[in-house]
Amino acid sequence: MPVAIEITFGTGRYVAADVIDRTKPEWPPHPARLFSALVEAWAKCGAVPPDLGERSALEWLERQPPPTIFEPGGSHRHAVGLFVPVNNETSPSKEDRQRGVTKWWTLLPEERKRTPRHSMPSTLVGADGRVVFAWPDSDPSTDDRQALAGIVGRVTRLGHSSSFVACRLVDDPPDPVWIPRDGSAGSEFSLRAMHAGMLEALVARHESYLDTGLRNSPIPSSTAFYAHARGPVPDSIPSAPDADGEWILFELERSSRQVSSARAAPLAKALRGAIISHCSGTAPRLLVGKDADGRPTSSPHALFLSLPFVGHHYADGTVKGLVMLLPNDSDEVERKQVLRAVGAWRAASGDGLLDLRLSSRAVLGLRLVPDFEGSDTVTLGRLRWSRASRRWASVTALALPRDARQLTHGSPSDMRRAWRRAEEAVVDACRFAGLPEPASVSVGFDPPARGGSHASDYPAFVQSSGKRLLLHAIVEFEQPVAGPVVLGSGRFRGLGLMLPVDSASGSG
Repeated sequence: MPVAIEITFGTGRYVAADVIDRTKPEWPPHPARLFSALVEAWAKCGAVPPDLGERSALEWLERQPPPTIFEPGGSHRHAVGLFVPVNNETSPSKEDRQRGVTKWWTLLPEERKRTPRHSMPSTLVGADGRVVFAWPDSDPSTDDRQALAGIVGRVTRLGHSSSFVACRLVDDPPDPVWIPRDGSAGSEFSLRAMHAGMLEALVARHESYLDTGLRNSPIPSSTAFYAHARGPVPDSIPSAPDADGEWILFELERSSRQVSSARAAPLAKALRGAIISHCSGTAPRLLVGKDADGRPTSSPHALFLSLPFVGHHYADGTVKGLVMLLPNDSDEVERKQVLRAVGAWRAASGDGLLDLRLSSRAVLGLRLVPDFEGSDTVTLGRLRWSRASRRWASVTALALPRDARQLTHGSPSDMRRAWRRAEEAVVDACRFAGLPEPASVSVGFDPPARGGSHASDYPAFVQSSGKRLLLHAIVEFEQPVAGPVVLGSGRFRGLGLMLPVDSASGSG
């Protein structure tokens, strides 16, 4: 019989912070958080060492694919900044005594110094206040199921210590609201999930804490993508391996949405630099794209994208937001380091408005957008850029290894050969990105999407091998390809973003 875990929130409220932005609530609860709660209940059973049969059940569970999720929705409450009196004051502070303040009444609550604190973000769970995780294809042994039922029944909290829960195994789970997807194609958000070896990693993390007293080691987890259960089910379609990953969105403030898509590369460079500046220690390969010896790394590394408003009758080509895309097969330790850097940047901002500095005089305002919250701007929706299509048109110019002068100078036959070489360079870019070879390619200086910037409007894009040729392109494949599709030498630095211009069926 399949396993399903029902979680009922005793106070009707789920208290847990988003892993990136600590002022925003986590919703729905992440499968990795549930597994951590199960491990805690197992370890606190009183037996030394904890029950081996229950450990076997947890090891069985961590090997299962991501669960389906039923959740009734909820009302999200963000963290609120507070200033509270210091409770352990027994005499006026040194600063007060230096100012001549020595009276006892300075210890009264209304006179004490205030220290900044934040309330915990939470979600008021809708309907009957329950969430159900289900593994519909699972088939545990009788012993594993009984052991798992014992652990589940001992879980008393999920998330913050004030988030009281009662858990049990159920035989008739409700229909899911969210179902896992293989990759980001057709998905709406990603959650942290369990994986094989997670139990052992959590035990090792706890033992490290007992030895050192430090809690700064990352909690191990994997990434699972989810889509609405009533949404369309995508077929198995190809996509670029490093473009299929965790989508971290930064939305530009309204007052900062005046930057042209021609500035896509400087914007991406500024975002990358801001995150690197908040890394503790050496920035990981996932961000810098280079190994310790300074050579380009063969390991997956992050893509930085600028999302302009294009392809609409009223499109003006201005950038509405930026994205950092972390590939699925990223190193988990490096991924956690990057997320902590984003969190440190967010914490340093104080009010949640991030400063993105393009120059000494140009500073833009950004807002980090959690997965579950999304954006009301269509341009910033992931599906805008990732839906499957046979035909793709560039919205930011592609950087190609050719000389632009050869396209417009020389004899007619020389120029024709130069344009053919540019088209071949786009075909090579598709192969390099891990995509199928396109059926047809057309290139030019003019933007194919309404509102886009002419290739000549972009600042020069220079890499170690020299100045790159900047061109727009339209690429058509034999079969639908899932996005995001990002092509060319500048694909990790804001250039070469493509827009799907037909549906997966090939209709216009």
